[in-house]
Amino acid sequence: MEDNALINALTLYLLPSSASSCTTHPPPTTPLNIVHIAAELAPRAKVGGLGDVVAGLSLACAARGHAVSVMLPWYECVPEESVVGLTLADEFECPKGTRGGSTLRVRVYAGELDGVPVLLIRPDWTSSNLFRGDRIYGGAYNEAEAYLFFCRACLEHLQRAVVAGARDAPTAIHVHDWQACPAAMIYWPLFSKGALAGARLVLTVHNFDSMGEVKMDEVGDRERWWRWRGRRRGAAGA
Repeated sequence: MEDNALINALTLYLLPSSASSCTTHPPPTTPLNIVHIAAELAPRAKVGGLGDVVAGLSLACAARGHAVSVMLPWYECVPEESVVGLTLADEFECPKGTRGGSTLRVRVYAGELDGVPVLLIRPDWTSSNLFRGDRIYGGAYNEAEAYLFFCRACLEHLQRAVVAGARDAPTAIHVHDWQACPAAMIYWPLFSKGALAGARLVLTVHNFDSMGEVKMDEVGDRERWWRWRGRRRGAAGA
């Protein structure tokens, strides 16, 4: 995809839109492959407006002719029967954060939730309680740990799927709110030069009153992260 065409397509993607106004919108000349990484998706995994926005934006962009999928934790409270066409798409050992060391087995399931294509991330519940419980938030697990792992698992799966030829490389990876924003930070040092190198990252903060705080050590290799950040600053100033 030519850079100018990609920039134009991304600009159109970022324009305000609604599902109703997009049903008659002409097909895009440069369709995007958009992957959302989010903690909510209405109506099945919804607490507030985040879930509504992710669902509405996904349906609107699909109506415009873009390929859209949403990566979502498979919370225990989301019933299996609500997922249409459920299939196991991937299974692998996923590192936690950005460093090596401990891993956790994860399964990725593909299907549809209320018309939206989804990739559901489920850790091995025989060795972890992440995303278990009868609600979206407020379970008996460490939420910072859960969403850091979720973000790493999302990027690992995308890279594995592209390398295996199971899916096209994403044009845009759109991360939403604090739960998904670590994906952007993890992407640059670990995934920006591989199969996902062509992806553009978009971050939307929906609610500044709801924030997650983690120590840098929880994310991973602090020294490598700061070295990378310094190189980026040097390149930007050159």
